Amino acid sequence: MKDKIKEVELYFKNKLLSGDFKIRDKTEYTFLLLVDNEYSFTVWINNSPEARGLYHSVYNFMGLTLTRTEKIKLHGILYKDIRDYKKGVLKKEKLKKFNKLKKDLNL
Repeated sequence: MKDKIKEVELYFKNKLLSGDFKIRDKTEYTFLLLVDNEYSFTVWINNSPEARGLYHSVYNFMGLTLTRTEKIKLHGILYKDIRDYKKGVLKKEKLKKFNKLKKDLNL
């Protein structure tokens, strides 16, 4: 059984580290990745590339531990999407909130 579990872990780790997934949802702190259109993994996107592992405080199909090298590799795969999201959608959302606060405070 342990060998089968390791085989499944390796399968999903390889999918993530080869970029064979879809990004299903994006937030300021996490991306929800979908492997094989069915299996969800939430990745922490804030902070440094070394922190790019699975976010264990939310549901993941299974727990996977990534080495520092694997986290950096995953960061390389996600970098463009993270940058585009933060400079695009997230920046617009924050500016909208900021302008609303300015209006509410009569500034």
